Amino acid sequence: MRSMRPGPSRSLLIAVALLPSLLAAQLLREKSPFGSSSACQAAAPYLVRIRFDPPPKGGEMGPLTACDSSGVTLGPYAGETALRVVPAGRIRDMAVSVKSGAGAAIWGGLLGGGAGLFFSLVRTRPCGPGICHGNDIFLSTSVGVVSGAGIGWFFGRGLTHWRVVYRAYPHDS
Repeated sequence: MRSMRPGPSRSLLIAVALLPSLLAAQLLREKSPFGSSSACQAAAPYLVRIRFDPPPKGGEMGPLTACDSSGVTLGPYAGETALRVVPAGRIRDMAVSVKSGAGAAIWGGLLGGGAGLFFSLVRTRPCGPGICHGNDIFLSTSVGVVSGAGIGWFFGRGLTHWRVVYRAYPHDS
């Protein structure tokens, strides 16, 4: 009976199989240069969050006052009184704070439409002789979609999320 221990040929085969993925991972870690005009233009009117590479690891947040290939300057924010400059070589990613009104309106419309459909199906009786309530289902669902979208948009305007406009290592998540 042969042992199931991998021999030199199996180890070599495994190493050769893993080599392309290891090389690809190393190539993907190359840092892309900061300072593209698209990243600076996308961040211009917004509150900006910058994460930077060590040493020390950390980040800054504040209104964008200047942005070019040399780095980013952030204005005073949340008790800070001075401008803060982050050199381009340290920036790991840059994200802007955007409102969630459109996304919340879509989710609100879907949930409101579902609720309107559910209540109309519970309330509506099957068609009888000469009486059919098919329009109630359409009307209730439509009212649910419109009201849900409006309520979702209203509350979503107050919610924000971060949209990344620059990532030094594009394949990091």
